Amino acid sequence: MVNRKALLDKYLYMVLIVAGFGFLISTSPNELPIFALFVPFLWLFLLLFWLFRAAIGYFFAIEGIRLKISAGLFAGMPVFLLVLQSIGQLSGRDILLSIVFLLFGLLYMQRADFVR
Repeated sequence: MVNRKALLDKYLYMVLIVAGFGFLISTSPNELPIFALFVPFLWLFLLLFWLFRAAIGYFFAIEGIRLKISAGLFAGMPVFLLVLQSIGQLSGRDILLSIVFLLFGLLYMQRADFVR
C-alpha cells in the first residue's frame, strides 16, 4: 500500500513545479508589482528545499528538525546568490562568504542542543 503522506507530497511538489513554470511563462517582470517579483525566488527556494530534504534524508541518517534546517541552509544559499546576482551585487567574495556561512551554519547545527 502506498503511503498517503508521501503521495500527497509528490502531488504537491508536481503542482508547485507546474504552477511555478506557469507563473514564469505567463508574466513579465517589467509589468509585475514589486511584491510579485519575490515569487520566483520563493518558488525556487521551495523546490530546492524539498529536493535537498529528500536527498539528505535518503543519503544521510538525518531526520527531524536537523533535516529541515540542513535542507533550508542548502536551499537558501543558491537563492541568496541568485538574488545578489539579479541586483548586480554578486562577486567572488560573496560566493566564498556564503560558503563559509553555510559551513558555519551546518557546524553550529551539529553542536546545538536545541535541535536534538
